[in-house]
Amino acid sequence: MLLLVFNFQILVLAGREDLQFRKKTEGEARVTAEQACFLSCTDDGIPIIGEIPGVKGCFAGTGHSCWGILNGPTTGAALSKLILDGREQVVDLSSFTAARFVAARKG
Repeated sequence: MLLLVFNFQILVLAGREDLQFRKKTEGEARVTAEQACFLSCTDDGIPIIGEIPGVKGCFAGTGHSCWGILNGPTTGAALSKLILDGREQVVDLSSFTAARFVAARKG
């Protein structure tokens, strides 16, 4: 199950695999929407993998389009190393930074 939590509201982005989910979060937050087959894409077609600029400790691995099912395991491995060890070990993530969108908007 893929969740997006913002402002104490939960958006369920992928399925209902965990039927106990509602019980686990009861009273903590409200599910505002549910959607299956979420196809996340970025403006430039390159996924975002890494820490979100300006939000310390927030990491993302998204925007793979239809290739997420194939690239998900490597993305997860790369993110886990980055989060746990504080550095890239699996692949060079510099091309996948979300900062490229921040820089483009400032320019």
